[in-house]
Amino acid sequence: MTNPKLTEPEKQFLLGLTNVASKQFADGLDTTAILNYVSSYQEPVTLSPAAALCKTGLPTLPTGIPIKSLPLITEASGGLMGMWLIGGPAGIGKSSLAWQLCLEAGKHIPVLVYDLELGDQNLIYRTSKICGENIQQVQQALKQVYIRDSIATLEGDLLQIKPPALILVDSIQKCPTALTQRRGRRDKYLNRLETLAKHGYTILLVSELNRQWGNEQSVNSFKESSELGYSCSFGVTLLAREDGSMGVMIVKNRHRQPSGFITALTRDTKKIFWWSEI
Repeated sequence: MTNPKLTEPEKQFLLGLTNVASKQFADGLDTTAILNYVSSYQEPVTLSPAAALCKTGLPTLPTGIPIKSLPLITEASGGLMGMWLIGGPAGIGKSSLAWQLCLEAGKHIPVLVYDLELGDQNLIYRTSKICGENIQQVQQALKQVYIRDSIATLEGDLLQIKPPALILVDSIQKCPTALTQRRGRRDKYLNRLETLAKHGYTILLVSELNRQWGNEQSVNSFKESSELGYSCSFGVTLLAREDGSMGVMIVKNRHRQPSGFITALTRDTKKIFWWSEI
């Protein structure tokens, strides 16, 4: 029986392992270093031309979870998917719109809410106004919704809530930071969430706007983090209109209409915290 022939990468791996083991035997055996070397090894992946990816046909336009109450926004965005970013001035209705999206998504997938603004009782109260103060309907609406008051539990929560799922952070500026590294720490959260969006989670971020940009609507409008506007796949800013409605402006759209006005929203007179398209 002949020994199987080793590939060049396998030879290099064994040579490296021998060197690490020899050093450990000489210095006093430390299995941690050997285990770290073994776990770092990755089997080489064969490269294939991109043409092979469309062997069975061409891909269709990406689509996400439809927002039944907001059909124009669904049409413009393709539905909830990827990383969404909602920005607007204080008090305009960012949080209530984000909560509406969570309740819509909760009909289809689990929703993990990091509420750093309102508190769980306030969110339940708002849901009761939307559901007509019927406790059974409120419970049904929140059946797949999980609320946290700190994002510090994110990694542990992800072990329990697998994708597909929606993650809301309201607001990204309220994430805990070290005072000396305010923006850098927040960008680390953002990078982690961006990675999760690539692995089946839908991310919904609420953001304040930079005052210095005034009424200008662009990816640079979001407060503090230069990464925000560029990381999202769909970004909107909200602006107050003279008739009391709230305008919705696309500032980033990776898959569809690149920018511009979508629709105006007005509060439902009966549900109070529910938005309807004009």
